[in-house]
Amino acid sequence: MHYHRSYFSLIVAALLIVGCNEGASLKTQDLTEGTHEDHAHHEDHGHHEGHDGHDGHDHQAAEAPKTFSESITQLTELRDAVQSAMEQDDLKKADGPVHQIGHLLKQIDELASDAGLTESQQKEVKAAITTLFETFSSLDSTIHGKSDGQSWKDVSTDIDQAIVQLQKISNEASTTEASDQTKEEEQ
Repeated sequence: MHYHRSYFSLIVAALLIVGCNEGASLKTQDLTEGTHEDHAHHEDHGHHEGHDGHDGHDHQAAEAPKTFSESITQLTELRDAVQSAMEQDDLKKADGPVHQIGHLLKQIDELASDAGLTESQQKEVKAAITTLFETFSSLDSTIHGKSDGQSWKDVSTDIDQAIVQLQKISNEASTTEASDQTKEEEQ
């Protein structure tokens, strides 16, 4: 099992560094931290008051989830924040949650590995994470003014489908966990 986890981490890292679409450059740094050019640009404008050293956005994640289920709940909340900001054309407001999602997706992979999921469920989780990395990275490109980015309208269906899949798996895992606990208590 640890082999699969390490192998997946290697694949995700490779996808993030190299990109998986022709012409696309999906980098972990872009999604989880922004680029140094972006932050240097922010520094040029002197908007640092009360914003964790950035122009109107905070890259500090909320409290780290402890379970797979908690991570999916947090992902859903962050997606909703991004959706709201993007629909209002407030790119600065969307920036922080997009970067938080980048960090959270790494945690979801780790928590899924520890959640007792079936092999099939783990494959589905990994596919959903890959989709979410790609789509949110594309939104990040848009937020930072890159021409290869996409709009919320372009990626929202893929994002929503991936999150629905993760929610389904989370619910199944929670049901299985509750059933296992009941069996243990009865013995």
